[in-house]
Amino acid sequence: MSGSPEYSIPETPIATFIGGGRTRDYVASWPLVEMELFRNSIRIQLRARLLRRFIPAWEANFDEIADISAVGRIRYLDTYIRFRLTGSAKWAMFFSISERSEIMDALTTLGLEVQREPDRFHFINPSLD
Repeated sequence: MSGSPEYSIPETPIATFIGGGRTRDYVASWPLVEMELFRNSIRIQLRARLLRRFIPAWEANFDEIADISAVGRIRYLDTYIRFRLTGSAKWAMFFSISERSEIMDALTTLGLEVQREPDRFHFINPSLD
């Protein structure tokens, strides 16, 4: 989780997806999380403004992202997209009722490389390969 002022994320996202998410700090189901895609960055945050005071957004510039991969195969239960940062143990996972391929397409349109073949979902430690 970042939340630091080093990120210059613009106010208007290119795309927004509503879903659920998981980071080291929280697990939230659909529709409590939003993922916003910007020209050079991404933000995954809780939708409830009150909770954002206690749990900051997970944010990353595209050049910090080491890996974007599909995780899990059971639709609506564990079909996440996992984001891992370069040289860091930081990660975030996002899922949506939208097709995972739709989100992956949006990411590739922005120039990001994604792994579409799903990895196994590790419930206890989602940062695992």
